Amino acid sequence: ATIASTIRKLRHILDFTQAYLADQMGQHKDLPEIEAGRISPTLDQMDSAAKAFQCTFPQLLCFNPETCQFESDTSKVLEEMISNI
Repeated sequence: ATIASTIRKLRHILDFTQAYLADQMGQHKDLPEIEAGRISPTLDQMDSAAKAFQCTFPQLLCFNPETCQFESDTSKVLEEMISNI
C-alpha cells in the first residue's frame, strides 16, 4: 500500500471531503496531488494528516487500506516501505 492510498482510504472512511482534510493539513494545493500519487507528502504533511485522522504518525504508516486495519507488525511495514524506495 502507498501513503497516497492510505490517506485517500482514511479520508473516505472518516467521510472527510478533500477540501476539509486539505484545510486540516494546510495543504490545499498538494492534497489532490498526494492522493493521486503524483507527489509524495513531506513528513510534516504526513504528521498533519495523522493529526487530522486522530491517529499517530506510526499508525498512519501502518494502516492497510486493503483490510482497513492497522498492521501490528511495524517492522514488516517499514521493510516493505524501504523496499519500494
